[in-house]
Amino acid sequence: IGLNAEMKVKIDIIIYIFCLGISSTFAQWELRYPPQPTVGINDIYFLNQSNGFAVNSSGSILKTVDGGNHWSIVKHLQRDNLTEIKFVDNQNGFILSPHSFIGDSKDFVFTTDGGNEWQTSYIGLSDALTFLPLSNSEIIKSGDQGTIAKLDNFYGLWSEKYRMSVFIDWDIYAPFGDIKQFEKLNSGRILALGSSWRAFQYNVISDSVAFLLFSDDDGSSWDTLWCDLPKILTTFSFANNKIGWIGGKGNEIYKTTDGGISWHLNYSELLDDQSTSISKISVLDSLKMLAVTTKGKIISTSNGGSSWELSADAADAYYESFYNIYFVNDQKGFVFGPDLWTTTTGGSSWSKVDTSIKPTFSKIQFINTKLGFGIGGGQLYGGSSFYKTSNGGFNWERLYDGNPDGSFQGFFMSDSLKGWLTKYDSLLKTTDGGSHWSSVYVDTLLEFMRGVEFFNDQLGVLFEARQRFNDYTLNYLTTDGGNTWQKYQMSDQKFLTSFLKIKRTDPSHIWVVNQQGVWLSRDTVKTWENVNPDIWGWAAAFDFSDSLNGWVAHLDGQQNKIKFTSDGGITWHTIMKPYMVQSQDLVIDGRDYFGRLQVTVAGLYGSLFRFSEDTDYGYEQTSYTNNWFNSIAVYREGNFLHKWVAGTGGTVLYNRDYLTDVEEDKTVTLTDYHLAQNYPNPFNPSTTIKYSIPNTSTASVVAVKLIIYDLLGNEINTLVNEDQPTGSYEVEFDPLSESRQLTSGVYFYRLRAGKFTETKKMLFLK
Repeated sequence: IGLNAEMKVKIDIIIYIFCLGISSTFAQWELRYPPQPTVGINDIYFLNQSNGFAVNSSGSILKTVDGGNHWSIVKHLQRDNLTEIKFVDNQNGFILSPHSFIGDSKDFVFTTDGGNEWQTSYIGLSDALTFLPLSNSEIIKSGDQGTIAKLDNFYGLWSEKYRMSVFIDWDIYAPFGDIKQFEKLNSGRILALGSSWRAFQYNVISDSVAFLLFSDDDGSSWDTLWCDLPKILTTFSFANNKIGWIGGKGNEIYKTTDGGISWHLNYSELLDDQSTSISKISVLDSLKMLAVTTKGKIISTSNGGSSWELSADAADAYYESFYNIYFVNDQKGFVFGPDLWTTTTGGSSWSKVDTSIKPTFSKIQFINTKLGFGIGGGQLYGGSSFYKTSNGGFNWERLYDGNPDGSFQGFFMSDSLKGWLTKYDSLLKTTDGGSHWSSVYVDTLLEFMRGVEFFNDQLGVLFEARQRFNDYTLNYLTTDGGNTWQKYQMSDQKFLTSFLKIKRTDPSHIWVVNQQGVWLSRDTVKTWENVNPDIWGWAAAFDFSDSLNGWVAHLDGQQNKIKFTSDGGITWHTIMKPYMVQSQDLVIDGRDYFGRLQVTVAGLYGSLFRFSEDTDYGYEQTSYTNNWFNSIAVYREGNFLHKWVAGTGGTVLYNRDYLTDVEEDKTVTLTDYHLAQNYPNPFNPSTTIKYSIPNTSTASVVAVKLIIYDLLGNEINTLVNEDQPTGSYEVEFDPLSESRQLTSGVYFYRLRAGKFTETKKMLFLK
């Protein structure tokens, strides 16, 4: 079937708009680092020796097909905390997702095909502390009010089967504690470990803190099996119907040989450390048991508890955290929580599944799509090491370690070799890409500097600096490439709050934002004016694209607003965040196909938002993590904007967007005809079209026509109609000056020069 010219043009335009809309609006983020998402795993379950699943606190379901050596995300639920995963057979699996955030409508994730596809639902598990699926249609749960309930219908109607005693705490009825864990024995009996820890801490009771309940009718009724110790116990596991272990506070472990009716102390430590507890127990058989503490210490026995061993290969942390332990067979096992360790020797030795470095990135910068740099360490702001990636963020190497001299606050790389690094009280310089650094003199009394930024080879700024015996915020300016620095006081106001970024939009506009407002310098940091003291910012969460357009993540008590201006800070408009969260960095991406400014905001708990200036609300983007994001880096390549976001746990995400306001920067040799894309595009009120005429051996001048057409091919305006010699030209097109009123939409401009003809599209927005 043939298509006439008009139909072809319309189809081309529809495809063009569709492609641009998809790329600019729905571009997804890619998790580039760490290589495997091994941090924050809550639970693991294997279907066989090779195929297993894991769930984490970031909302990801992970899968392995090689026994746990490699893990990949198969489904992600942003902001959901997935706490447990259990299968009743090889096809039917269930994941618990208790209440995670306001408006969370998912508390249950399930599969019916062995984990190939996962679906979400709400069945009343949002208050669950733990659960135990008994079959495809029966589940029991422990609630946060000390209850046990059972679901055995399709209507989400839970039947309460047990409730702990309550006491009055400041006119509020509080349960004694809660049910910590369920386990089903081979006999079919279900045991439930309870702890009256709350009543114990409030001195309501002094004995019988830990207890075991049992049910012989699939959780429909419960009786007390054992209640004897004034101890807070947290976890248990049985080898068979008779032999089991239970552990809790102070790393004490008790053993039973009569099915839980009686218990005796089987393991204790000389130093009664009440700051740690047994976090999880894994029993392999009647003789071999392993336990992991809340500080990552692994305790094991291979002779039924007659003797014990401590493993030094896995985590042994100073602070408490959640650790879990799971064994696939008697040799292959995992310890997980803050990270993921594995053993193939039954627990005698352990190694990390992912050995990559995981710094807390406080700032990153990319020179091109491959080469990037970052600072990071164990602190939220500033780090103690300098890092480099050569493949776009997939891998990172540590180039320079600042310990023990102090943490790095900021850095700036002028190119792939030359860069600057701010320590707490000194400035460093590199000329070999960050492998070696030398000290640069700035000021004798200098005791702190936040960051450094260079605007060209000669002009640079050290910002938010302080001197000893001086309570004023200072900035230092260099005009000779960093050889000498001149001090300038920012304000007469003492103790200005911090700002982690400085933005120069042109020689007469340098911006910073802090908790005292929006600041503008018109003379390269020598003097400042507070443009608007009512717009507060934090960290690096602001950006200006030019002297008029600026965006700020407004710092108020609610942390739910983005403010933007289009008149240089005189007036401000508000866009609401998808939810309340502190933002750490913000960048203006550019304009989309419809001429709207697009903005990316990153912050705490994996929050990643996208905003557009013509909407009232932003929308959330999937980040695959709940780690904190501290820094956004951008690199512009033609009409594409490459973005990276980085933060705690070494997390690095990547995204590529299509922009329409990036001006072409091409060196055109005058050996060929060239018609450039108009700039800006989309445009209002006018746009510029550039073209070039090459050297020709046949004539000194060429007949040139530049004509504007509408969608139907109607001629709108002839911008050029004359003979022109070799050279580069530009002409302005202003639709508002046309005799007839032009509507918003797509137009074409065609250049004819000699035998050369080329046509391009442009978009006019009123």
